[in-house]
Amino acid sequence: MAANMEFADLGIEFEAYGIGTALKRHKLLVPPNQRSYAWEREHVAALFEDLSATFARDKHPYFLGTIVLTRSGDEREERREVADGQQRLATTSLLIAAIRDYLYTRDREAAEKYSSDFLLEYDPFVSDSVPKLQLNTQDNEYFLRAILSKPDSADRQSAFAEPKGSSNERLRDASHLARQFVGHLVSPHSEREGRLLLLEWVRFLEQKVAVIVIKTTGNIDAYKMFETLNDRGLKASQIDILKNYLFSQVVNRKAEIEASWLSMVSKIESHDAEIVLDYVRHFWISKNGPIRASELASGFLTIAGERAALRDSNGVGRYRQQLLGDPYFATITRVSALRPRDSQ
Repeated sequence: MAANMEFADLGIEFEAYGIGTALKRHKLLVPPNQRSYAWEREHVAALFEDLSATFARDKHPYFLGTIVLTRSGDEREERREVADGQQRLATTSLLIAAIRDYLYTRDREAAEKYSSDFLLEYDPFVSDSVPKLQLNTQDNEYFLRAILSKPDSADRQSAFAEPKGSSNERLRDASHLARQFVGHLVSPHSEREGRLLLLEWVRFLEQKVAVIVIKTTGNIDAYKMFETLNDRGLKASQIDILKNYLFSQVVNRKAEIEASWLSMVSKIESHDAEIVLDYVRHFWISKNGPIRASELASGFLTIAGERAALRDSNGVGRYRQQLLGDPYFATITRVSALRPRDSQ
């Protein structure tokens, strides 16, 4: 009991339940400092294979790790921000969406229920449905229009075929895998048996695929939470750490700076989706001398001059403008075009 009281004093509470329940119970938001959807096909396939093996063993519980939810800085905002667990939550949503799509012409009531329970909710302020899990600015529109929207939505097919950026492409690929997985599940069965099997799968995701949900109830800094999770071994990329730091320094212009960051990343990724880290590292080298890619974030945070330049939102804007205008960009792009692709 004493330990629990200490957690309560810190403004932290935790509870264990199914990942489907987490989607059902909470309105969730991926904040701007978090990375976009990052799972590759092999990560998605591995999760589906693990879930399938567990389901086959009499649907024993499957532990999927921790999910960390923080309070938004806006007291009027009902949504919890996802400090850790976005990839698992989004991929689970993709699987439930694929099940919903299969059932849509076979059991419309179940399909509608799963949409409203796990995927979409009606927002009277915008007179439209919005995702239960809202991804970041780069991914949310594609996630909503191409994947979460109902199968008979007017522009769903065209939206699915037109991903914008590498993270949208990863969402598309993961959605393809989810559809294939659902097709594989039902293929040995009659339509009735397949329908009942998918109903059991949704119950499995809701009740047996367990996560420990850690929620902050006090005014804990979401950016500091990100740094703490990273320091304790939940490793983000160097670019994620840099992005988190930049965003943490902005007080009143988060939307503007988020748009600037996405503009910079999209310009670089139009040449090579893997070059963002190289670009920032070469920019650093041009200003501060040699540094390894693995040391970039820590080096950035310890250079006093750079920290001073980023203490206000104008500093963030200046840094972004320097990055975009740097003459090394063209050189890096040319070099990258000749560089062999990493097999990973």
